[in-house]
Amino acid sequence: MKENISGEILTKPTSILRDVDITFSSTSLTDGTFIGNTPTNTIMKSDYSVTAIQNMTIKSLFMTEVMETPWGNEFVDHILNSQEYNFENGSKLTIKTLTKTLTFQKL
Repeated sequence: MKENISGEILTKPTSILRDVDITFSSTSLTDGTFIGNTPTNTIMKSDYSVTAIQNMTIKSLFMTEVMETPWGNEFVDHILNSQEYNFENGSKLTIKTLTKTLTFQKL
């Protein structure tokens, strides 16, 4: 995760054992769903949409909410506020908000 203004890279604290793991699946050229997990919670099937000019809208985000870590909250909050996305080299997805850029690596 990167701060857009300062360029500072934020990494997962070593005390957090699990990663944020999210799978995006397209259902059409403009719509799709995603599922996954944060370090402590499960993201259930949720909806997103995209436009030809690389705008992204998260229509809904459904998840459990048990003692989320600050790291997990950062991802959830910024995914909900996503504005722009970009695929890089077919293996990275970046999601931008006004303040942060999230980068997901394809596994």
